[in-house]
Amino acid sequence: MRAGSYRFGPFEVDRAAFRLVRNGAETVTLTPKLLDLLLHLLDHAGELVTKEALLDAVWPGANVTDNAVAQAVSELRQALDDHSGSPRFIKTVARRGYRFVAAVEAVGAPTPPPVPTAAAVRIGARETSSLDAYRAATEGWLRIESLEVGELQHAVDDFRRAVSLDHRYALAYTGLANAEFALYEATRSDNEPAQERLEQAVDHARHGIVLDDGLAEAHATLALLLVSAWRTEEAVSEARRAVAIEPANWRHHFRLGHASWGDARLKAGEVTLAQYPTFAFAHFQMAMVHVARGRLQEAEAILRRGAAVQERQREHRERFPALGLYWLFGLVSVARHDTAGALAAFDRELRLADPERLYGREYAMSAHYGRGLTLLLDARADEAVAEFQRAIELYPDYPQAHLALAAAYRRLGAADGERTATARADAALVVIARTKPIEAAIVGAMRRATDEPDQAIALLERMLEDAPPGFAGWAIPIEPLLGELQKREAFKAVLKRLADRAR
Repeated sequence: MRAGSYRFGPFEVDRAAFRLVRNGAETVTLTPKLLDLLLHLLDHAGELVTKEALLDAVWPGANVTDNAVAQAVSELRQALDDHSGSPRFIKTVARRGYRFVAAVEAVGAPTPPPVPTAAAVRIGARETSSLDAYRAATEGWLRIESLEVGELQHAVDDFRRAVSLDHRYALAYTGLANAEFALYEATRSDNEPAQERLEQAVDHARHGIVLDDGLAEAHATLALLLVSAWRTEEAVSEARRAVAIEPANWRHHFRLGHASWGDARLKAGEVTLAQYPTFAFAHFQMAMVHVARGRLQEAEAILRRGAAVQERQREHRERFPALGLYWLFGLVSVARHDTAGALAAFDRELRLADPERLYGREYAMSAHYGRGLTLLLDARADEAVAEFQRAIELYPDYPQAHLALAAAYRRLGAADGERTATARADAALVVIARTKPIEAAIVGAMRRATDEPDQAIALLERMLEDAPPGFAGWAIPIEPLLGELQKREAFKAVLKRLADRAR
């Protein structure tokens, strides 16, 4: 049977609204894939549904295994408060599949197939018959791709207008997700990022998928957003879905690389560059893997290639200009004891960083911070103080800059300055412990690296233990403020674990 809604136990699932409700009021949070899985089981209630049938129905064309089905069923059971040992709803049939065993009531009329009309013929729901909606969405995409921070709210407004004119316009909802996400990204280095922007973006992307599950851009966008929410496993699944739908689209491979880690990210980066050779940021993503593995020479080689592309992009005003490659090159150079090369790289990043463009202020701050760390290592503490203060002017509460400033004042014997900077770092740590727990663990380790090295290492060990799969802690091998830990065997174990995660 295939109904618009189903009731079973205390639950009702509404296909049109694409939601699960408990006791008539409480919405149960499920990913789109889990809702698809539940609906398929309900459509075949009482029947044996094989694993192969579930893969075809819920993950069409995706490169997933039986383990993905088992994991999804386990998550669905958890949401339903069901148990495999004594199932009320979903029973496992050993080596075959699953059966929905509860009594199910079909509610509402069967879902009819969509009927195209002369006024509005769509491919799924990605097109619109409204010229005004199309114009608004096009303007929104152009504003996003300008990467100008001042244009991002206008992009949100454009997409909101598009979806108000055509509430079935899936591509416009996907654009709205991208615009909200760009506004979130403009705050990502703040101690309290605009989390509500990220949550809204995820909701819009999910709605785009509900309207048109075959819209690859919606799946790829959702993957991008879920990475920032540290939901990396679901992000990989969504990115793979996008690639399966449109394998020749470089954007989807880039987002698959962004969601993936280790060899999977390297492979996705290679495919991205094969399809779009001037997309410089793919080099950055690949270099991150080599840094986490401790292979700094390989990271440096990749960054050199990416930096050359970044230079050409700036000269010719190409689309998708990258930032950050020189900053990362500088940190790798510091770790390889090339202070002159590091300073030159940070200077180049500062010349390229435009604070009016997305990520420009962030990487300008990072470049000043990197210059200060390099000068501190080069016994030029007074110059380092000036660089850290420039970084703090751009991000007044950035805890790493205050910790580094405290270290510089310590070198200079300026006790009052050291105390003030340390206090500001500690205050910032209290905030990011709530908003950015992974970063807070790393900054906490920096705070303790000199005086409490064992506690610093314990913080890093716990972070890697608790972090989801992916790139958490990838820059630990090149972070100068953790340099005091380098000779300790326990820290070498942390680096090994980090490298293992990156394989």
